[in-house]
Amino acid sequence: MTYRDLVADGRVQRRAYAARPEGYRLGEPVPGWERWTPVELTERGGRSVVVVTVLDDLTERERTLVETWARLDEVAAERGVEQAGPAWDVVRRMQRWQLRIDPDARVTADDYDRATAGLSREDARLVRAYAVALDDPAEALRMVGSEYDAAESLAHMLGIAAARTADQWYGGEA
Repeated sequence: MTYRDLVADGRVQRRAYAARPEGYRLGEPVPGWERWTPVELTERGGRSVVVVTVLDDLTERERTLVETWARLDEVAAERGVEQAGPAWDVVRRMQRWQLRIDPDARVTADDYDRATAGLSREDARLVRAYAVALDDPAEALRMVGSEYDAAESLAHMLGIAAARTADQWYGGEA
């Protein structure tokens, strides 16, 4: 299953965990989660929770991500890269987590390192571009281009991170 199976007409089916109220029965609305539909009772971290879902419109940022991921899918298809195996499982997990489809699917840089260990340099770069798209969709597309320069790319991304930090902490003056 890919993110395209879960995103239709600009909408996405999100999942979350709501604390299970005392005496709660499945099918009743969950206080504080009125627009969400309860679908399952379960345990999580030793607590009783209700799994809830909602059909939501994509945010503008999510729409940009989905468009970038679709372009990266096209690049993979153009290069004859079969999107199967552990590396692509990590990509799809990250996408499900990012779109709040699967709250447990979080992916770390170590997961990417392990998953791309046996891939060619070009295929590993393509897989990592999906993760880079979370912070900088334009950079993700640059990564898979033939003119890609890793040092220039790193300098560009560090500049963006520094500017974002300056905006957050110092009002734009670092």
